Amino acid sequence: MWPRRRGSHPDCGGVAVLALSMKLPLRPFFRVAGMLIFYLGFTFGAAGLHSLQVAGAIPSTPIAGLSSHSMALLLGALAIWMILRASQRRAGRLGAGA
Repeated sequence: MWPRRRGSHPDCGGVAVLALSMKLPLRPFFRVAGMLIFYLGFTFGAAGLHSLQVAGAIPSTPIAGLSSHSMALLLGALAIWMILRASQRRAGRLGAGA
């Protein structure tokens, strides 16, 4: 057991955390967290493919007139658009049933 300070109550910390904490809006929090996780997964996958291309394990065929940075931005924007579109459809479906 942890040594206790003289005159302190063991539950003071928990009570203080509960009393001073605020509630998180769960739906927006998890929506943003989900988009962030999706973005990170996409980024890690693209970085892995890039590493394999640099190592020569898979072929690299560049598209004329399109830099790798603009391609990444384009694919990232497409991924975010797909997420937002799916969440709008889902919100419309949930709103119609309520």
